[in-house]
Amino acid sequence: MSFIDKLSIRGVRAFSPDDEVLVQFYSPLTMIVGENGCGKTTIIESLRYVCSGIVPPGAGKGQSFINDPKLTNATETKASIKLRFKNVRGETMVASRSMRLKQNKKSMSFSAIDGVVTHKDATTGQKASQNYKCTEMDKHIPYLLGVSRSVLENVIFCHQEDSNWPLADSAVLKKKFDDLFESTRYSKALESVNKSRKNYVAHLKDIRVDLARCETEAETGFSFFISNFFYQKSIFKIAKEVEENMNVKATELSELERNHEGLSVEIELAEERLRECMKILNQSEEIQEEIDEITITLRNFDKQIEDIKKTNPSIDYNTIKRHVERGEGENEEKRMKKELSKFDEVVERKKRGREE
Repeated sequence: MSFIDKLSIRGVRAFSPDDEVLVQFYSPLTMIVGENGCGKTTIIESLRYVCSGIVPPGAGKGQSFINDPKLTNATETKASIKLRFKNVRGETMVASRSMRLKQNKKSMSFSAIDGVVTHKDATTGQKASQNYKCTEMDKHIPYLLGVSRSVLENVIFCHQEDSNWPLADSAVLKKKFDDLFESTRYSKALESVNKSRKNYVAHLKDIRVDLARCETEAETGFSFFISNFFYQKSIFKIAKEVEENMNVKATELSELERNHEGLSVEIELAEERLRECMKILNQSEEIQEEIDEITITLRNFDKQIEDIKKTNPSIDYNTIKRHVERGEGENEEKRMKKELSKFDEVVERKKRGREE
């Protein structure tokens, strides 16, 4: 439970900017008693300002809330309010706010300086300070006290000029109660929840559409996977058959290469035999030329015999012819028959080689 402990006021309303006034608060009740104009309301206004940052009504923008510098013939007045309190966790803290009122040529300007919150570290025991901007300070102090800013303004530190707000018209009263019970915040939260719900419903609808599309794509992909699987299986089968056929063809090619080598040897043998045949043919042509020469010689010989017969009719020229023919012709005939016999043997051997 949070509670306020001590208040320090300097330069606010009628309080002097040179002297610090301390106000001690007691539990469970503190009564402030004094004559009119002694500063009772100023204490409540100071508590209200240091906790919520709200200037009292009728103070303009804060010019009349600070001690008038004209009273001391100064150009500006510096004021400060400090409050020592315990937060909702029971930790002692000090909140400080500083203000300044400057006298210009035609008017006075009020400015609030950043606030400071000081607390003692529970682990080290050392004091630590944290600076806050004015707007941040207005939210941070009510959070430390565990009370909303509206309750501080309208209930706990309610100014006497605003104490009749429960008797105000319905619109103002409704606004006050909405601020006190934070119904506006609740309405905004409810509206945000409904809006979030609509967004989530729309998002869920989109997700369901995407889910249906994904299911369709998954089914299509699964079908494609199955068909692709069987297609690849058939491809592998065909590839295996092709590989087997290639092995068979490679074996056949090896056999053909071996046959080709054998044929090459046979071709070489055939060419060699052909060369021998050509050689024999050339020899036969030479023999034929010799036969032709012998034939011419015989014709010449017959002509000579005829000439001798005409010259010497009493000589038995047939006997001479047979004798000559038997001598020279038999030798030549034997030689020619021998050559023809050799030629026939070679031709017969070539024929048998080809048939084999």
